[in-house]
Amino acid sequence: MKLRAYKLLFIFSILSIYRVNAQETKNPFSFETIYLGDFAYNSLGGISQGFNYLGLANIRVNFNTEEAGFWKGGDLLLCLANTHGGEPSLTRSGEYQTASNIEAGNITYLHELWFKQSIKQFDIIIGLQDICEELIFSEHADIYLNSSFGTPPTIAENIPSPIFPLTALGLQVHYNIRDKFFIKMAAFDGVPDDF
Repeated sequence: MKLRAYKLLFIFSILSIYRVNAQETKNPFSFETIYLGDFAYNSLGGISQGFNYLGLANIRVNFNTEEAGFWKGGDLLLCLANTHGGEPSLTRSGEYQTASNIEAGNITYLHELWFKQSIKQFDIIIGLQDICEELIFSEHADIYLNSSFGTPPTIAENIPSPIFPLTALGLQVHYNIRDKFFIKMAAFDGVPDDF
């Protein structure tokens, strides 16, 4: 009986040490899933009247090099996407620009795959990127209908660029001068591949 009590005490001691070590080490991986859904109804005019549902599902996996014990300031991002549902601009309203920012047809694809290295005041991002994620984006445009309030039509329709759902290889350099004051520069492949 005494020997059994010592065995149990030993096992609990080992488990408590393991638990403390598990709490001290950080997981270098972070996972995020995002789902957006839009309902569109054209009641009058356009190509046809009717209802459409469209959705966007994202799975994002981030790997942090510092939390993995390698070096400071490194992040690797992988983003998979699935767009599905109707295309109300194409089949209902006939708009030149899309009625919804997530309208892209029924596709599943690798949306982004890039590496970011932060060194003092600089951030360098290289890889497959969507220009709208960092450079052409307005938080305040989300409340409006149509994609014109996000990416301006002069860029979206006239300049080949990696705008959702298309992405391209690119290099970004961010210089953080002070809090809320920074400079961003970028170069992208001018011909993003179509699906």
